[in-house]
Amino acid sequence: MEEEQMETKPATYVLWVATRREEYTKGLIESFVSLRSHYSRIWIPQKAIHHRLKGDRILVHQILFPGYILIDADDFYDFKKALIDFRIDSRIHLLGDNQEAMKGRKWTDKDTDQKSAFVRNLVPVSDLELEYIQKLSADRPSDMVVENKQVTFVDGPMMGMEAYVQKVDFKRGNCLIVMDFFGQPMTMWVAINLVR
Repeated sequence: MEEEQMETKPATYVLWVATRREEYTKGLIESFVSLRSHYSRIWIPQKAIHHRLKGDRILVHQILFPGYILIDADDFYDFKKALIDFRIDSRIHLLGDNQEAMKGRKWTDKDTDQKSAFVRNLVPVSDLELEYIQKLSADRPSDMVVENKQVTFVDGPMMGMEAYVQKVDFKRGNCLIVMDFFGQPMTMWVAINLVR
């Protein structure tokens, strides 16, 4: 009897980079041809948000998590080892359950065993976090109703996320979302359509 092989979905990991250097760092990683075999996708989630320009409300797209890049990889250990070998590691840090990632430690050639142990301790983004990232990075705003200080999403990708809304900016048409991502609390304004 032949054993069926199940195709595994790559895990998503978080790269912590300099703010306003996300696109540059993404391009740098993509420029190394030999790194491409270690990941399936490298992406920067964007959010829709309303701004005021000369009295008009306009919808613009901004980076959802400034200073962070997401990467889908089957074997992140090999990818991180390749980054270290390319010496671009000092500009890129990883978030996981090891606090060394947050400190941005610079490795020396003597630290080979410590590097290996550190990389193995990385934790991928949870499925629930990925679901929320996809909801928050949708191209179109969700429709929201506010009654008696109670918010309800009646249509759109953010349905079911009412509990995370902390504040509504009626003038601009945005709401403040507060929730934990990557093991830390994050706040972000995202666009909504207020339905009367």
